[in-house]
Amino acid sequence: MHYLTALRAGVEPTIVARDFIQEFVFSYISSGEISLELICNFINDTLLAIGIPGQITPEQIDYGPNSYQWPTEVLQIYSFHCNNFEFASVEMFLLAICKETHEQTEQFLNKVDCDDGDELSDLETPIELLTQLMGGWRSAYKQLLMGNNWGTAQKFKEPLARINVCLLEGMHKLRMSYRTALSILDRICKILFDSALQGLCYKQSSGPIIDRILILISKDLEIFKDSLADFFYEILSLEYTPGILKMYHGLNIMLEENEDHRLKILTDILIERKFLDVYYTTLRQEGTDVAKMQLETLKFLKILQSKLITLDCFSRDFMEAILNLVLQNKKKISHVACSLYVAMMKRKMTDDFIFKHILKFFMKYMTSRYQLMDYVKHFYNNFEYFQCVHNFFNIIVNAKNADDLRLLSSHVVLLIIEMNFETNESPTIELEPIVQLIPEIFEKIDLEKCYGILLGIFNYIDMQMLQGETLDHITYYAEHIFKNLDKHYEYALLMNVFSVFHKCLIVTQEWQHLELISDELMFKYYGMIRKLEMKQDKKRRKLPFDFYANFLEILKRINIIIKTRYETFDNLEDVIRSLQENVLDSNRKEFQEKNIDIFAIEICVSSLIHEAKKESTTSILDSTCFGKAQGLSKYLINCLKNINEPTKLPAFRLKAYFCSLLNLYCHFPITLTTNFYCYLAEILSGLHGLSKHDYSQLSDDDHPYLAFEYHRIMFEHFAELHKYQHIEVKSHIVWKLCIHYGEPHNKFNEELKGLLKILATSRMNVYTHIIAVIVYNLYKQQPPMNNNTILIKTISAVVFLHH
Repeated sequence: MHYLTALRAGVEPTIVARDFIQEFVFSYISSGEISLELICNFINDTLLAIGIPGQITPEQIDYGPNSYQWPTEVLQIYSFHCNNFEFASVEMFLLAICKETHEQTEQFLNKVDCDDGDELSDLETPIELLTQLMGGWRSAYKQLLMGNNWGTAQKFKEPLARINVCLLEGMHKLRMSYRTALSILDRICKILFDSALQGLCYKQSSGPIIDRILILISKDLEIFKDSLADFFYEILSLEYTPGILKMYHGLNIMLEENEDHRLKILTDILIERKFLDVYYTTLRQEGTDVAKMQLETLKFLKILQSKLITLDCFSRDFMEAILNLVLQNKKKISHVACSLYVAMMKRKMTDDFIFKHILKFFMKYMTSRYQLMDYVKHFYNNFEYFQCVHNFFNIIVNAKNADDLRLLSSHVVLLIIEMNFETNESPTIELEPIVQLIPEIFEKIDLEKCYGILLGIFNYIDMQMLQGETLDHITYYAEHIFKNLDKHYEYALLMNVFSVFHKCLIVTQEWQHLELISDELMFKYYGMIRKLEMKQDKKRRKLPFDFYANFLEILKRINIIIKTRYETFDNLEDVIRSLQENVLDSNRKEFQEKNIDIFAIEICVSSLIHEAKKESTTSILDSTCFGKAQGLSKYLINCLKNINEPTKLPAFRLKAYFCSLLNLYCHFPITLTTNFYCYLAEILSGLHGLSKHDYSQLSDDDHPYLAFEYHRIMFEHFAELHKYQHIEVKSHIVWKLCIHYGEPHNKFNEELKGLLKILATSRMNVYTHIIAVIVYNLYKQQPPMNNNTILIKTISAVVFLHH
């Protein structure tokens, strides 16, 4: 009987299988010998089903595999082309012969058990006959794979694997019924299993083979325990992602469904070193095409770890590979990775250790603040210990911790506050206990940069919602900072403290605190001035060693307060005079080294502006105030002209010279020459060329961000200059600045847009002269812009006069 002919004729596979097995068994019973002809027919039909014209005869089977004749010419050009419809019938037939054999065996055994079954007791059972059929099939395909007359045998492995996985499925069911009486079934199944594994590396056959074997394993895990490791590792070694995903899906189900001994068999295999290495490699892979694989690996690991008694097998590097995925900009992966990391680490370490590990890892690998925001959100939602701000405060106040760790913790606190304001209906009320702690925390911190970061909390807080006690607490602390000169705070920090202090006063209306600070500062200021004046007498002792530091702290605070709109200082003319005589005209190197001259300049300019507002515009030219302003402007002009390379000057000092002078031009009718106007524009033009590296090298005193901020302020002041009509602008050199507008990655784009708006509204003659150059430059940019983009950029930079 040729089963393939019957299948091709449209006969049901189950009927063909029934007829084949019945004929096979009947032939044996009637003759007492196994039908070699039927075995040959089975082998040849099965080979033909995969496109190989079999030529094996009963005689060749008698002589052994070495006598098999193969169609060499056909095999040399062989390629497996699967006819899915026909092959599906073959697969059904192969399963059906095993099922039919089971039924025939049961009938045979029932007859043997009967009284009239003595004549059958010496015969082999149908299942034993089938094992010999499988033996003939194995010898044939093994000989095919060993042949060397048709090139590599690799091309035969896929179709043979497709055949053998079907036979494995059928033979395994027989094994489950008869393995006790027929141990050879275990060997047959192992041979078929190994052959099936060879088809995993082929894309077309991988999926069906994995599906079939996973079903067998999930039902009879203990039977396959010796083959599990090879099967799983073979799949994980594939380059075919869907196959690996199928395996993970199957493993997830098995891990959830099995328990006790069966579960231990599975988990012991899955945490072997070679498997851990595969998981780790997958987690560390980079690229857009690995996202799905990483996500499924994380989901699998989450189930696996929950089934393990201990997680000692997972190293620190492995945990950090998971943690690294939290940093990725793939939201779903980051969320699952975070959840898995926390779940695993909570079983291994204390919450405090996990907390610090999370922060230290980000500190080591962080690239941007935006990345930090996502990182914090994930852990805030998955790790309760991360939600408690007090844990961050404990790190911040502990001087034993690295400065970078304390600074990062400060940033995270600020982000948590920001998140609360995004999600809570009454965030200020809920955060008030934290706000009350801030002054107390500040007293314990010895790292000044943390102050500045944490003060950012008050940018979110609605002071009107705070209780009076909290406001008093904050006010007292700010007042204490401004009165106490022992701690030498950075100017930017003092400005932030004063901003918070001012917000409190607006709510409480207790302005006497500001007056008290101003009076005390002025008292200390005059004490310092007297010491300076006394120093002019050579017979006097030298100044105290802390004089310059304390004098600087006083000037910082005075400079901040005097820039407000409040009239808190009396006799500003005397302040101007004393600073000019004792600081600006003295040219002491100590004053320059400590930036004392810078604060003196800014105080003088602010004082002159305050005084000018008290005088009428008609008399200002004749006032002493105007004369002092002219004198100070000449001083500043000389300072700027004496700078050889403005871009290498500390940004704080350059900004002070530049902006102080521009403030004088704006508020006093001082003549701005065309040459000096061009010089100012050239200074700003030079700032365009500064890179991030240049900013980091600019000065030891200036943080790169602050340096950039100072330069940005210079641009803004220069733009504001053009609003004042008493200032004559006869040069069009401003085009050298505006030509950079719209350039990709230009750090001053917003400032240039502001400049163009002011020119369009206040200096139309300059604007009309330079706009053509700007538009032309936008056309030339790389990558090129389309006309609509250029039009939008040009229009967005203009505020028309009638607006």
